[in-house]
Amino acid sequence: MIPWLLNEGSLSEDYSYIARKAMTQGRIYKYFRLKKAGEKILDVDALENSYIYASSPSSFNDPFDCSVQADLDMTPQSYEQYCKIGGLKEWEIIARLKSFFNCDGTLNDHGLNEQESLVAQINSLNQGLGVSCFSKHPYNPLMWAHYANDHTGFCLELKLEEPFETKEYEDGVALHLFSEVKYAESSSLPKVTLKDFSDKTINALKLITEKGSRWEYEEESRLIINLKSDEDRKVKYNPDVLTGIYYGLDIDIEVKKNIRNIMRSKYPHASENDMKVSSEHYWMDKVRL
Repeated sequence: MIPWLLNEGSLSEDYSYIARKAMTQGRIYKYFRLKKAGEKILDVDALENSYIYASSPSSFNDPFDCSVQADLDMTPQSYEQYCKIGGLKEWEIIARLKSFFNCDGTLNDHGLNEQESLVAQINSLNQGLGVSCFSKHPYNPLMWAHYANDHTGFCLELKLEEPFETKEYEDGVALHLFSEVKYAESSSLPKVTLKDFSDKTINALKLITEKGSRWEYEEESRLIINLKSDEDRKVKYNPDVLTGIYYGLDIDIEVKKNIRNIMRSKYPHASENDMKVSSEHYWMDKVRL
């Protein structure tokens, strides 16, 4: 497996001590909003069967998240380099250059079509990936509001010890990476050029691990997987790495009873905690059950 890559971070001065302490104990947190499919609560099913779901980036609530922007500006030089990296033979490269470029180096109609085709491929770079998002702590009220459906969901605490299974495919292609999200220092969206388009995986990861600075409060990390089918979106973990659960302020009583039964039967080693409003900070706190 690829090691988890998570560094400790610092919180601002008005964060409670308990939130700061949680980040030093090698834990990561996953929020759940109790999403339903018919009568079935998908997040409860995930807990009962020890998996997390890796979503399509197209489902994210930030329209700029994983937004792919192409900046190809194809020239004979950049396209020749692209072809060489792609392993084309010399005669093939020469034939393509003659077919796509005018004598002055500008793109002709065939070249413009080729450029549009490459742009379409870039736009689909992240469609074969599944992404699951985590935070560094369970106490941020905005996280509970945004990702636990206004405090009606729950949050899981997991060890940072390679808790998710890595699948090996017959063709040798597998991607299973945990990475911190980087928050952009500028307002400019990341661009994919023809030069770096040759390594599709790296560019997809670059685009999928960068967000605007307005989202920095999430202190997010992401599990990224390569998909062969939709079933791969269910990424299993060992029950031993689940060390705790936090119940939202307004979680449904009957749903909570069901979850507590699951916790006692499958995760008896894990702590259970009710969330409460801190009496000292604009923050959340917990009560051990």
